[in-house]
Amino acid sequence: MFEHKTFTRFVDESFEKGLDIVCLSIVQTEGSTYQKPGTTMLVNSAHEMVGVLSGGCIEEALLHCCDEVLQKGQGKLVTHDLRLPDDSLQSWEEGVGCNGLIQVWLEPFYRSKHYGILGEAASYAKEGIPTMLHRPLLKEGKDAFLEVKTLPIKAIYDEKEQTLVQPINPSFKVLVLGIGSAVQAVVDMANILGWQTIVGDSRQERLASLLHADQKIAFNDLHAFETLLEEERFDACVIMSHVFKEDSFYLKSALKSGIAYIGLLGSQTRTNKIVEFLGESIALDERFHAPIGLNIGAKTPQAIALAICAEIESVKNKRA
Repeated sequence: MFEHKTFTRFVDESFEKGLDIVCLSIVQTEGSTYQKPGTTMLVNSAHEMVGVLSGGCIEEALLHCCDEVLQKGQGKLVTHDLRLPDDSLQSWEEGVGCNGLIQVWLEPFYRSKHYGILGEAASYAKEGIPTMLHRPLLKEGKDAFLEVKTLPIKAIYDEKEQTLVQPINPSFKVLVLGIGSAVQAVVDMANILGWQTIVGDSRQERLASLLHADQKIAFNDLHAFETLLEEERFDACVIMSHVFKEDSFYLKSALKSGIAYIGLLGSQTRTNKIVEFLGESIALDERFHAPIGLNIGAKTPQAIALAICAEIESVKNKRA
């Protein structure tokens, strides 16, 4: 919940527009479904939305339910049974969706109350505080936040107690070091994925030309980069300044941090020289990826950005 920056922005923008919000969360599924329990979508009173619960099979129908819960001021559990009578080709041809059952909890949150627990959850996500949200559904009870050091990957739904526990995930935060067309492409791709994008470089005059980054940081000296790592949390670091000395310093400093993914752009020959310069042991660090990106034969800045972000996403999701 809130792992994409588009969710917190949606809450802020809906507030500015004076709109109420319905939070839709999948609590249970059976069979084949597009999304799994814990997946969240937000819909405001203008029918603007963020997030997806299916491949488009149920969203339109749920809009009418959103209007209902906002009018009545209470949550509602909705079941969509898209299961086919059998697994024959004819059933699949006549069916809709993924051949599964989805239960969705819809809960209204009002601008006049600053969206209540939903607004608080958005604040936790913005601040990067690991938190679990405990939500009673059909039974009486109070919403509560549970502070944790590490968040579980999946939400937990207790059918007997009718409670849903969801991790509040801060937006995935990627630090890109460098400037140029490839950096711009990485920023654009990361923005599509809903990641927080921070770009840093020592060449302040050229940073100004970079577009759409959430934050741009000019390093007065290389040691300012070390200070940044001490003060802020990052999930991934992409090193692509094309300056040997700077890339070497960035890599050495990043490997001392807790960043889970550290990638270096450049040829294998250049990478080997940097490894030789810093010491062969850095190549043994599993967080270090070079040459950076999945091997998809990328040549253009956009394809290189795709390869890089795909590799980061695979590491983020613990895929080989």
